[in-house]
Amino acid sequence: MIMGVFGGLSKGERNRIKIRVRAAMAAITATEGRFFGGRPPYGYLLQDAGPHPNPSKAADGRRLRRLVADPVASRVVRWIFSEFL
Repeated sequence: MIMGVFGGLSKGERNRIKIRVRAAMAAITATEGRFFGGRPPYGYLLQDAGPHPNPSKAADGRRLRRLVADPVASRVVRWIFSEFL
């Protein structure tokens, strides 16, 4: 019974952490234009945004990336939204 309670508490904490991390990543993407990884959303491409701000990662050759609109796919996205409206 106690293990079930601890499992439920752990699951709840894991969900809260997931929500906080995703919110922080979305905020940084919106304010700074940086993209943290994974596959870019449809209608966007990744573009180099300069050296990484962390010196050790910059020394490894890692670079920042930002999202830019894909000229071909952005027409499709606009069409989808206009059809929805």
